[in-house]
Amino acid sequence: MRTYHLFIIKSEFYQTYLTHSFSLYKTLENLYQIKREDASFGAALFHQLCEYQNEDLLNQYFREKKFPTYRKSYILFNEKRKEKTFLFIKPSRLIVVTNKNVPRIFKILNYYNYYLFVCDFKNKDYFWLSNHYKK
Repeated sequence: MRTYHLFIIKSEFYQTYLTHSFSLYKTLENLYQIKREDASFGAALFHQLCEYQNEDLLNQYFREKKFPTYRKSYILFNEKRKEKTFLFIKPSRLIVVTNKNVPRIFKILNYYNYYLFVCDFKNKDYFWLSNHYKK
């Protein structure tokens, strides 16, 4: 299973980090691993770089599409692709846990926000979601 963290990067930083994705990844990785005593610095940096998720909008969309819920997550199964995906909506980020490298939920989330940056900290993988779907 892969765990992806999706962050909305503020539009004013998008052009800067579009060609410097590794720097953005390392910054977010450091924020993800920050120690408790440095949390106030991490929060300030996060607020400067990222936007919060629109939890109400996302919850409304997935409820209207009648996706099943389980322990504060949405479950997306696709038997044809043998895909199992869980979506957790947090204020700071979206968390996608899946058995696929490119889950179908990414296509839906690409319409949600153009400035989504995807990180898999465990596998050291990162990309702009919008660039993935330009192909």
